[in-house]
Order: sequence, then structure tokens, then C-alpha cells
Amino acid sequence: MLDHLQDGDGSSRVGRWKTDDTLRVRGRVWRVRSVTPGHACAVVYLRCLEPLPPSTACPAAIITPFDRPRAVAGGSGGLASPAQLLAHLEATRVSQRPADGLWASLEASITLLPHQLEPALAALVHGATRMLVADDVGLGKTIQAGLLIAELTVRTSELRVLVLVPAGLRDQWHAELEDRFHIVAVDADAGWLRAVARDRPADVNPWALGGVYVASHDFVKRPDVLRPLESVAWDLLVVDEAHALGPGTDRRTAAHALAVRSRRVLLLTATPHRDDARAFQALCETGQSRAGEPLLLFERSRAVIAVSTARRAVVLGVEPSPAERRMHALLEIYTARLWRDAQLRRDRPAALVAIVLRKRALSSAASLARSLRRRIALLGQDFREDLVQAGLPFADEDPLPDEEPHEVLAAPGLSDAAGERRWLIRLAAAAEEAARAESKVERLVRLTRRIREPLLVFTEYRDTLRRLEIALRADGCRALLMHGGLGPRERAGTQREFCRTGHVLLATDAASEGLNLHVRCRVLVHYELPWSASRIEQRAGRVDRLGQTRRVHELAFVANHTAERLVLAPLLRKIVQANRTGTRPGVLHALGEVRLAGTILGEAPLEPAVPSPLPPFVEVPPASLGRDAAVEAGRLECLRRGLVRARAGQHPGRGDGPVLAAVRPTRNSTTLEPGLALVYRLSVCTALGHLHVEAFVLHVHLAAASPVFRRRSAFQRAVLVLLTAAPSKLREALARSTEVALERARTVDTKLEEAMRTREAAMLEVCGSAARQLLQPGLFDRRSIRRAEARARALDALRSAASRPRDPKGRDLEVETSLVAAVLVRPPKRKCR
Repeated sequence: MLDHLQDGDGSSRVGRWKTDDTLRVRGRVWRVRSVTPGHACAVVYLRCLEPLPPSTACPAAIITPFDRPRAVAGGSGGLASPAQLLAHLEATRVSQRPADGLWASLEASITLLPHQLEPALAALVHGATRMLVADDVGLGKTIQAGLLIAELTVRTSELRVLVLVPAGLRDQWHAELEDRFHIVAVDADAGWLRAVARDRPADVNPWALGGVYVASHDFVKRPDVLRPLESVAWDLLVVDEAHALGPGTDRRTAAHALAVRSRRVLLLTATPHRDDARAFQALCETGQSRAGEPLLLFERSRAVIAVSTARRAVVLGVEPSPAERRMHALLEIYTARLWRDAQLRRDRPAALVAIVLRKRALSSAASLARSLRRRIALLGQDFREDLVQAGLPFADEDPLPDEEPHEVLAAPGLSDAAGERRWLIRLAAAAEEAARAESKVERLVRLTRRIREPLLVFTEYRDTLRRLEIALRADGCRALLMHGGLGPRERAGTQREFCRTGHVLLATDAASEGLNLHVRCRVLVHYELPWSASRIEQRAGRVDRLGQTRRVHELAFVANHTAERLVLAPLLRKIVQANRTGTRPGVLHALGEVRLAGTILGEAPLEPAVPSPLPPFVEVPPASLGRDAAVEAGRLECLRRGLVRARAGQHPGRGDGPVLAAVRPTRNSTTLEPGLALVYRLSVCTALGHLHVEAFVLHVHLAAASPVFRRRSAFQRAVLVLLTAAPSKLREALARSTEVALERARTVDTKLEEAMRTREAAMLEVCGSAARQLLQPGLFDRRSIRRAEARARALDALRSAASRPRDPKGRDLEVETSLVAAVLVRPPKRKCR
């Protein structure tokens, strides 16, 4: 076996490596696992003996003589002062990697909140493979996903993580991962894919290399993009805004196809559609394989996790002009007749027309007039809902729904077509009259004059947004616009400009998801209230979220004598009260657009309802997980303080041997007993390749007359003699402490290995391609046959390995025990009388 050793003077010599040798290379200490000789070189497979920070590549092997390792010789140790000893012990303490704890979270640039640690602990300690985080808006779901990614980064070599987000949130995810967790992710869009395909051979999958990839929902659902993604076994799939995975959509098909091929799945959403049993069932089944793995549901409110909310909601009544009141009165008569006829005929398109027209009227009179004129023009045309052509999924992002729904307005309504046409002409004239001077527009202009701080205004439709922008500009106020007509980069640029110097930001609901505006803004205005409880919370979550240090003011413009005053304004008050008290009335869980439409248009009472029951495979976290997270947050916070002290101190050791020091506690100290304290470091490499590092202390009682109490040189010699002799009591105590740490590592490793073995067996059973379902397949080839045969062989091997009996005590654990420090604790001095 050839190897390349480097002497202290920089010269080189040829030597031989063997298994279990210790060497230093690339700035760290490694243990040799095996050596494969070659012609004039050798491949040395390594295991790192030091914890690695997040996003640090851990080489599995080096090639000598191209890499230049140094042999690590055991030093004889060095004497240290008490201050140096303290710094050395702090460095040892912060380098621990307990089997039942978190590692990378120590250096993450976040505030350690216990509820944010729970998903990572559930996955990495208890073996959860599918999780849904459905916390309230603004409670840090991105942070929870980033923590899990960072922890997997230090545990898994060649980690493959795919993060699916709305296209407008890609830049925000990149910034969060890099700034908070020091993880540089790949921006996987069409431009990146073209560049990779150009630079790599045609037979190389562009997604095969390890890393963290951030892509949009609409990009991965493209058949040409999804097909190579299905060929990769992902270590973790994260789906942000998972409520967008509606049942039967291409987004859901693509996300599920990738989820069943992932070892772990993490779904994030603040609006899990508990009011829609079918949509909630489809969301919970995302990534579920034939093995039927359970889904762990985290659904926590602000009051439950003790996050104080200082939001103040104010309803600003706006008195409509006589022309606006006449418009609303006529519209109520028309839509009530339309709704009744649609319910009798079970005509869904006609019911949608009634909803759209009422919502357009509450948005602005000009928007209603535009929709009425378009409906008059479309009514004479042939309408068939099933013939609407869907757009081809060849863009990074589908159009965001904040435009007027043209195809809905073409649906037939009343049975008397001529009478309906006369009604529409009369309504359009009334709306055009009311649009000449709208009371809500005037109220917003006055508000922007009075408020001297940044203002966020939400409206539902893009044409209303432009009308508000024109009115504010005429008053001398420059407003920034954010809507679905802008591309993801344009929306990100608008967000940066507003957070830097903006005064008024006008936004539609299409741009509301994921925006972090709490640093700049605390005043939110609902220009019109949405017909959904979850959308109200989505809007408020842009400014009322973790990190907001000021009181949030939520203002709602409500037109008097309309459904906004009678139905929607009380709904807003109930939501704010529920957030303040921590109670969740059943009616809030099921207040979607359909139920509110029945109340507004059909004048049905809004009866309390309960959310959809959880499917049988959905589980809630045990209470013990919350307690473990609280303990872990305290441990990490203590280690963070120690990390600061350790970095401020200097390493006192000489060579690589133990540090020797003598201390004398005060008379009031009760924690240190006289004797010799031996600090050991235990490194355990599990069968999954995880390196656990823990420290423990053994205490040896020494006679008071021992010469080691008199001179430090004698103390050094005595300690070395004691360690060399290795008395039986010391060996027994060391074995007991080691076994405790090993049992903890075995327990965690058994859970994780069992969960991964079950999940990987289910992944191998996945057959078929979702990409082929989204696009016509090609002609015959034998690649799918060869892949199926290879999958069958791997599945048989996995089942054979799982059927063999396993002895928990005989698991493959590589153990390394080393002495870190020996501390002589002297008796306290006696006072002289």
C-alpha cells in the first residue's frame, strides 16, 4: 500500500497506511477505515473524528499522494492554567453531537424556539418520514424546513434535497437558506437546466449530483422536467405552500410522483383546507406509498406556542354614495334570483357568475361595470365548460389568478335570456354611474395622506389595483404594484424596493403568499374583505409574523349596507379574537368561499361547523416531543454561550494528548470534590454513517497525602502513571459510561434504520411515470424493462436483509474513546486563625 506522509519540515516520504490509523488532512483529524492500493497511488477511505459545520463537504476518501495527509501521533499532553482549561472544556462541550439531539442548529442564525425544533427531532430522532407543518401564518415554517435541511447536511454525504415553492418565493428561499443556515442552494429553473444540459454529457441526469435544489411547482410539473426528476432518490422533499396541490391538478401529480421517491417528505402550509375533505385528504396522501406510512401533523396556533400577538383590527365603515347604493341594491336582486335558479338546477357555472359579480361589486364599481359589459357580450355565444383549453405547462410559473375570470362570465344564467339581458344592461349603467366617484377610493386617498409610515394595501383584482394606483398618483403619492401580471423577478424587485424606501405597496392576493414585509411595515389595509377566513390570515401574515417588534394595525374598508358589513366584518372580528385568546371556533375552520357565498347570496344562516376529521393514517405529535424540543432548545442555547467563550479562548493543548490542569475550588463550592476528574470524549459511528460525539466525566478519589497535591510536575507524572496502569475500577467506570452512550445511540439508530428500510422498500415498489401520464409516451425501448428488472433485484435484496434476525447489541457501531482532560481538584484552603 502506497501512501504519502509529510514530515514537519514539509518534505515527503513513502509509508504505509493501515486500518484505524489516525491522520490529519484538509485541516481535520480522520480515522482510516480501509485502503485500496493502486498503481503508484492509493485510495484511503476515511471517517472524520471531528464535527463538521453545516454545508461542509465530508470527503469519503482521499487519493495519495495527491492529497497530503500527516500522521497524527498521540501527544503526551500539556499543562494548562484554569482559564485555558475552561476554554478547552468549552470547546469540547460545544463539539458534542448527541444521538438524541440536534447538531447543525447550534450555529444557525436563528432564535431557538422549541416548536421550530419539533419536526427535525421527529425526523432525526424518532424516524418520522412524512410530516405536514400546518402552523398559523408567520410562525416560521421556512425556518423549520431549513433546520431539517441543515441537520441532514451534516449527517448525510451526497445529500439530495428538492424544495418546491411558488416561483415568486425562490429568491426568498435562497436568501433564508444562505443567511440563516449557510447553505448555498441551486436555483433550478429553465435557464439552469439549459446550461447544465449544455455543459454535461447527454446521458448524465442534471439532477443526479448531490445538493439542495430550489424549483417552482409549475416548473417541475413540465413532463420534460419531471421525467429526469423521477429517476433520482431524494433524501428530502420539501413542498412549500402545499395547499396549492389541489386534487386532480398537474401540480399534485408531479409533487406526489416525487414524494413517493423521497426518503423524507415535509409539507408546509398555513391553510390546509380543513373545510374541504377531498382537498385535505389529497394533501395528506401526498407521498404516501403502498406501505401506508403515517403522516405526522403539526398544527399549532400562536397562543399554543405562547407567541404574543399585538394585532389590532379596525373596521372602517365607508358610506356608499347614492349611486353606489342603487348599484348594490339592483345587483342583490339579480344575483339572488340567479343563485336560486342555479341551486335548483344544480348549475355550478351559473352559481359562480353570481359569486363573481358580487365580489367584483365589493371590489369597485368600475370592476363590476367591466364584468357586466363582458357578460352581455358573451351571453350570446355557445358556452361549454369542459371545452376550455388548459395552457401548456411549459413555464416556470402559471398565470396567477387575479384577473377577471372571463370564461366564468359566459355561463348562462336565468331561464329568461331576454329578461336577463335587460337586467344586465340596467346594472351596467348603474355601475358606470357609481364608478365616477367611488367612496372607497376617496377614503384610501385620505388615509395615505394621514399615515406617515409604510402602508400595505390588498385588493383581489388587478384592474382595481390599477385604478387605485391612478388615484394615488393623481394625489401625489407614488405607489408600488405587486400582482400576478409581474414575473417572479419583478415581484422580488418590487418587494426589495418597498422594504428599502417604499411608502405604499398595492398588492393582489396572488402575490400575498410568502411575502416577508414585517421588518418594514406594520399597517395592513383590506381594500375589500376576501370571502375566505384563510385568505384574511394569509394577508395579515405578511406583517404579523415572528420578528415583528411593533404593534400591527389591520384596517378593513367595509361598505355599509352591504354584505361586507353584515357578514364579512363580523368574520374578521372573530378571527382576531380567536388569535388573541387561542380558541378556534369551529365556524372558522370551515369558512371557505362556498359557505360564505351561501350565506351572502342565499341568505342562509352561518351555522357553526367542525373541520374535516383527520384520516386514519394522520397522527399528531406526542406531548413528549414538545417537552424534548424545549429541553433541546435550552441545551443549544447554553452551548451557544459556550461557543462564544470557546472561540474567545486559545487551545491550550500540546500535541494531541490530554490537557492537564489543577484547580482549587472555594470553600463555598459544592460541585467539585477533591480528587482527579477525567474528561473523556466518545465518538460513535453508527450503521447509518452518523457520527455521534459525547463527553462524560469520571471521578477518581486520591489520598490527601498524595504527592500530586504538592507539585504540578509530580501531578503530571502521577496522572500518566494512573492512565497507563488503567486500574480495574477506572476501566469498569469507563465501560459503564460508554455503554450508556452506546445504548442511546443504538436506540436512535434502530428507529432511523427501521424507518429508512421501510421507506426505501416502498420507494423501490414505485412503478410507472407521472411524466408519461402528463405527456404522450415515446416509442418502444428496453430502458424501462431494464430499470424494472434492476428495481426488482434491489427490492429482493432489501427484503432478504430485512428478514434476517437482528441483534440490537451486535449492531455495527464504531467506537472511539479518548481522554480530553485530566483535572486535579485540590482541597479548598483553610483559613489561618
